[in-house]
Amino acid sequence: MELDDLIAIAASNRPLSLADVEAVARQMGLPLPGLMDEFARVVATRYLQGGYSYGFSDMAMNQLFSFAYPGSDLGLTDFAWQVFEAFDEGEYNQNKTDIDLGQIRHNKQHETRTRNC
Repeated sequence: MELDDLIAIAASNRPLSLADVEAVARQMGLPLPGLMDEFARVVATRYLQGGYSYGFSDMAMNQLFSFAYPGSDLGLTDFAWQVFEAFDEGEYNQNKTDIDLGQIRHNKQHETRTRNC
């Protein structure tokens, strides 16, 4: 199993297991907090680049949150929390085009207009 597999499991609204998360962390040579950061970074980056939809990204981060708190009591790292919170706040934004990811502010509509100019 690789990180992309873990993200796909989470995005399909299936809980992340400690065994799977630990296996991916070992395979990547990361401690669990480092894996959470990498998970969040990949989800945020691919969303910003248009590789992941809002729904896919939001669900993946929701499942990472569920793993980190009720599932394992590890808690999220500060960075993973910022990414989770940005997608969580996006749940209240009906068009979901303006997601604030920490220091990154990305407006997909602006990007589309810029590319088409």
